[in-house]
Amino acid sequence: MDSAIGLELKGKSGSSYRLDRFLGGGQTASVYRATVGASDKNPERRGVAVAVKMMLPGLDTETQRRFWQEETVLVRLWSGLEKSPATQPLLPEVWDSGDSIGGGFLVMTLAQGRPLDELLREGILWDELDALRLIHQLSQIFRSLHSNLQRSYLDFQPRNIFWDGPSRSICVIDWNLLSRSYQSSDGTTAESLAAEGRRAYRQDMQTVAKLFYRLLLGQEVGGLSLLDLAAPARWKELTQSMRRLLWDLLQPSSEYLESATAFHDSMEAEVNRRALSGDGLLKQAAEIVEKIKGLDAAATRRGD
Repeated sequence: MDSAIGLELKGKSGSSYRLDRFLGGGQTASVYRATVGASDKNPERRGVAVAVKMMLPGLDTETQRRFWQEETVLVRLWSGLEKSPATQPLLPEVWDSGDSIGGGFLVMTLAQGRPLDELLREGILWDELDALRLIHQLSQIFRSLHSNLQRSYLDFQPRNIFWDGPSRSICVIDWNLLSRSYQSSDGTTAESLAAEGRRAYRQDMQTVAKLFYRLLLGQEVGGLSLLDLAAPARWKELTQSMRRLLWDLLQPSSEYLESATAFHDSMEAEVNRRALSGDGLLKQAAEIVEKIKGLDAAATRRGD
């Protein structure tokens, strides 16, 4: 992998990309941070840092097909997304592609921030509003995946979700491992295939709901009874509306798990409700008041 550092690749667009640093990889590809060369036709892209995903040599035909289909998948996912106020795009954009020794490569925009698995390992309990933002954005992506591609995401892992703190937004990477399409080839959906799709979509949203719980409570879901869900000490610190939302999302029969659209709508409703009621602001104000009381008490002890 280190032997590729410094290598300059030529894309189909005619632009060049110098590999600067190895970022990671798996069984299909290695990913590098690279710099766009001065030959790029778009002056604004020259010198910009990008991600270059290089196919590993010796892959079978089906794995190669999945590698190349990621560009198409991302285009279709983008078409189903609403314009987001987030500074960071929710998905990478493919800028270029090309052939290299042993396979090919894709050039993508570089995800900002840190992978979620790193943040989770640090054990930091997330602010309610930030956790809500993250899951709300994630639900937008799944809504597009289920409705536009009729597929489920087989590679859902926290390490594929990048959280950028300054912009409070995510970028989800690695889209070459999806289920088969749950729509028949002639454009009509057979009932058995549709039923399989509904089960897969529900499983996707259950996984997202459990991630929501883990962000807020700092641990995996231990059980789905109220006693189990409320076991972590932090449960009592959550606002009543957040406790109710988690309870509703995690029930096996929850209507919010019926589709990514229903899940997204529940997130959207909570985001809008907080914007109107200032629920989160009230909690923040209470915390500030307590801090001020603490400062006053400290000043009194010092005799200020």
